[in-house]
Amino acid sequence: GNSQGGVSLNGASTVNNLVQGNYIGTGASGGLALGNTFSGVTIFGGSSNLIGGAVSAARNVISANKLSGVFITTNSLGNLVQGNFIGVDVTGTNALGNGADGVSINSAGSNTIGGTTAGARNIISGNTNYGVEIFNAGATANLIQGNYIGPNATGQSALANKLSGMHIQSTANTIGGVQAGAGNLISGNGQDGIFLDGSTAANNLVQGNFIGTAADGTSGLRNIRAGVGISGAPGNTIGGTTSGAGNLISANADANGDAGIYLIGSGATANVIQGNKIGTDVTGTLALGNAHEGIYLEGAPTNTIGGVVPGAGNLISANNTRGIFLTNAPWNVIQGNLIGTKQDGFSALGNVFHAVECEADACNNTIGGAGTAGNRIGFTQTIYAGVRIRNGSTNNAILGNAIFSNGALGIDLGMAGVTVNDVCDADTGANMQQNFPLLTQALSGNGTGVRGTLNSKASSTFLLQFFASPACDSLGNGEGQVYLGQKMIVTSNNCNASFVATLPGQVPVGYAITATATDSANNTSEFSACVPVSSAPSLAVVPATNHQVNIAWTNTTTGFVLKQTSSLSPLIQWTTVTNSPAVINGQFVVTLPVGIGHRFYVLSFE
Repeated sequence: GNSQGGVSLNGASTVNNLVQGNYIGTGASGGLALGNTFSGVTIFGGSSNLIGGAVSAARNVISANKLSGVFITTNSLGNLVQGNFIGVDVTGTNALGNGADGVSINSAGSNTIGGTTAGARNIISGNTNYGVEIFNAGATANLIQGNYIGPNATGQSALANKLSGMHIQSTANTIGGVQAGAGNLISGNGQDGIFLDGSTAANNLVQGNFIGTAADGTSGLRNIRAGVGISGAPGNTIGGTTSGAGNLISANADANGDAGIYLIGSGATANVIQGNKIGTDVTGTLALGNAHEGIYLEGAPTNTIGGVVPGAGNLISANNTRGIFLTNAPWNVIQGNLIGTKQDGFSALGNVFHAVECEADACNNTIGGAGTAGNRIGFTQTIYAGVRIRNGSTNNAILGNAIFSNGALGIDLGMAGVTVNDVCDADTGANMQQNFPLLTQALSGNGTGVRGTLNSKASSTFLLQFFASPACDSLGNGEGQVYLGQKMIVTSNNCNASFVATLPGQVPVGYAITATATDSANNTSEFSACVPVSSAPSLAVVPATNHQVNIAWTNTTTGFVLKQTSSLSPLIQWTTVTNSPAVINGQFVVTLPVGIGHRFYVLSFE
């Protein structure tokens, strides 16, 4: 009830003070509002002071003050705020909010709010503005760990901070951490769980937090707008590749809200989103979807979602619209993620809409890549595609992914459904409506062979990629569950190219093979129509009369050339047998004289 603040620690000589066991802004019962006119506790230039402590007797109740609960300002370094109830009553279950933020850090660095033990946890809930706000130059290297920001002391019910749980406008702060107990529970807030706001909110680290769930990670306690909001903020890392770095970002947003994570504005660049579970429970096996997208990018360029190193991929599943949505968002990289599956990468936990969608001006994005860069994209529901590229979105490379069990096409360009190839590929539109290959034959033997043609732009180079699936998609133009390999081809001046691809690995007979074509500008086509895998013929060697031998194979499979060598020692030199085969009793038969020494024969798919 004081006319200024409750406790003021003022000046550079204010060090090593303890503020413990007090009611600051409440009545003596800890349940009645009797706020101080300014903030409950202010540290102005002081260092190494302790507000609260890790045992319950040290706890302060800092609530109902007219400004912030705790205000740490200019040049205040190394202060520790832990174990307090800030914005709630003495029970931790009823709101008794401060009139501004729960904790404000203004131009002050290297302060710690919370800790890794349960006793160090602050309850920062019920406040009128933000739960925690970090802003202005010098507010750097602050550590926010182990707190409940938005829930009550049980971690199961919300006592919302009316704005975001955290609002950050400064650089190089850490929210959470990889150690046990370091993650915050940031849920139930009126806007975002964490709001990284503007160009000064750069190079912050957000790791190990539960954002939008209850403390057990199995039920929702949504932030109303989004889990993590990145508005014009560059270079932040959400998650990471080490054990414990990933955040659980699920169950966020109401019907008018946004996504699990949103990135908006041209300044929202060079952010890295890795190792998170977005839309699932903490086990990665049950749905706990965000109300809209898992990740939403608008006008945000050159961000990374996932990666190629172990632990970099995100699990983005069970969200109630798209897994990832990009609009006017160029040069982003989406790699190594599980989108629409459970944590095992195989079981269904699909996003309701398209797994990945690029709308107008979402250009030059990379979805997948070589080796471990491929995403696993599956189980979109009803009429929705694995990857949807809209008109006005071009130069998007869709490479090396496992795309399977989606409601509609694996890759869908332009209007919904198969986009028919046009002669010499003169049309424009989504990914320039790049023509897909036409496959005519697929065989499994010592490896896998695929034959086909591509009609596209004349005298141009294309990357063909080949995929296998247990069965052809019901729409005929297949998906591609297993990446097999690739081949570069060049079209002639009449727009055509024929190809034979020999790929490592044996695909079971009866599986379906599909292919995509990607031009030199990284426009990837839809999947081709699928072709079933047949068994490659085997050779039979049968003695004939007059010192001759018959080399025979079934004539039901064409496209093979008979070759021979006299030695299987490296390097093997195969030469083509020039004798033309005759058709005898349903077999191709080549009759050759018996020579001196060894001879070996092989059928080469060419």
